[in-house]
Amino acid sequence: MLLLQMDVVDLEKPKERLQAMLREHADVPTVAVCHIPVYPVRQEEILARSFGFHSWRTREPEIAELLEEHPSVIAILSGHLHLTGTARQAAIPQVVFSGTASYPHDVGLYTVWQSVIRIEAIRLPSDLLVPETNIHGATRHGVDYVDREHPTYTQYLMGNSDERLISIRRGRRKPEP
Repeated sequence: MLLLQMDVVDLEKPKERLQAMLREHADVPTVAVCHIPVYPVRQEEILARSFGFHSWRTREPEIAELLEEHPSVIAILSGHLHLTGTARQAAIPQVVFSGTASYPHDVGLYTVWQSVIRIEAIRLPSDLLVPETNIHGATRHGVDYVDREHPTYTQYLMGNSDERLISIRRGRRKPEP
């Protein structure tokens, strides 16, 4: 399995560098690791408001297109949003964890077996939780956000149960019909 993460030195021509890495490792199950999510993990117009910055997903759609074109890409891992969730596009699951800097304080546990990767959101112990660090709620915006797939504020922040524990096959991804 290959983890692809682009470094600062790759920033001049990111599309070309990513394309070269994907080509070079076309036969290896690949997990792309990005700081900013490639796909929105919440309903787009609501996520844009609750996050409050333009960087709620990558602003280079060609990066998503490159990842989708390569059946070796089996998952995308990212953060940045201070939310936990999973989004699927082109059969590629993208997993986002809130991290430890702000509430809901989730970290990811990745267990890798021969045929599957199990990804679980783990919350920090209750004595380490600091709800005031939440950037998506009423403290900052005057409203606790929800969307179609996350009808409660807790689900909006932490994801639904099927977003907090997922399994990904390690074989090549089947192309979309």
